[in-house]
Amino acid sequence: MKKLLFWTALASVALTGCVKNDVEPNPSLGQDVEITFNQPVVGKITKAHIGEIKDAQYPTTEQFIVHAWAHEGYFNQAASPVVYIDQQGTTHFDGQGLTGPDGDTGTYGTWRINPTYYWPKTHYLTFSAFSPAKLKDNPTYADTTKIDLVNGITLTNVKTPTDIDDHYDLLYSDRVYNQREREYTHDNDNYYGVDVLFNHALASVNVQAQWAKDYNEGILNGENKIVITDIHFENVCFQATFNENVGGNRALVNSDNRNNATWNNPTNPQSISIKANNSNNLTLNTTAQTFGVPALFIPQNLTVGGNTKLVVDYTITNTGGAELNETITFDLSDIEFTDDDDADGVWEIGKRYTYTLTFGLNEIHLAPYVDSWDPVDTGFNDVIGSI
Repeated sequence: MKKLLFWTALASVALTGCVKNDVEPNPSLGQDVEITFNQPVVGKITKAHIGEIKDAQYPTTEQFIVHAWAHEGYFNQAASPVVYIDQQGTTHFDGQGLTGPDGDTGTYGTWRINPTYYWPKTHYLTFSAFSPAKLKDNPTYADTTKIDLVNGITLTNVKTPTDIDDHYDLLYSDRVYNQREREYTHDNDNYYGVDVLFNHALASVNVQAQWAKDYNEGILNGENKIVITDIHFENVCFQATFNENVGGNRALVNSDNRNNATWNNPTNPQSISIKANNSNNLTLNTTAQTFGVPALFIPQNLTVGGNTKLVVDYTITNTGGAELNETITFDLSDIEFTDDDDADGVWEIGKRYTYTLTFGLNEIHLAPYVDSWDPVDTGFNDVIGSI
């Protein structure tokens, strides 16, 4: 059997979420208005919520942590903004009784802070956030979480799950600068609150498999079958520290800081199967199919924990029904990605990597030939009759 492996790295970092400023007259300064958030927009690659967050929609079942600084006038680090909200949790709320900038509560509610926070009367607020909320004060997921003016979000010794059923989508927001009561950026009219754009902090890794062609057609007319029973990765690091590296003032509007974020000191290399509890074995056909579920890994160099390997367990059944168990292993550290913009041998922040296994079969051909007769001298040479 000939086994072919094709590799692709799909970099999907384009984000949705253009914003507009809806500026309304400031209400009476005697009225307290609660700080709420629009449904966060999530980068397109896209668990808490288990698994990838898809379709750029932040799940209403998820919770995130928000932090805010108060400052007079537009944000300026030198003016020493004051921490106004210190890493507080948020939850989705149906919005009943709340009124948005345009007097509309929105169809699907809002995310509110618990405990409730209200807008200051004269100060601006600048926000930062990360998700899921369970990372804060939970050593199972991270030793410490911190948000400061210069460095932004720091998540120390994040520990991602070694069971694929527990994987979650770790997100960090762009800073949302210079927001005021009823003057904040707001684009999604279905929800009520300040717009927040989340970026993916992890790398998504997927494996697909397919036949190179249909081996049961034509002259073969057989019942050849390959069934993948498990796929796992070896030498993947499951602990590291995340640094947003905002860099101080940045811009005075929503700022794209994805290119600055890093993961440092990756460690704890282990193996992990991507066959979730609800996953089935995968029988190949001529269309690429995903095995198991996408893995959400800490971005890392694929040699840091030892060369990262992809191990595939499968059964192959021939036309006569005989079945063999086989395993193939691929070293991912020396794979050259198709796109030159993608760094070879590295999983990067906010990118989805798709590895496609293409199985080809080499038909067994026979080349018959007949061995020469070996002459044997029997020694029999009797004369029958007269000469």
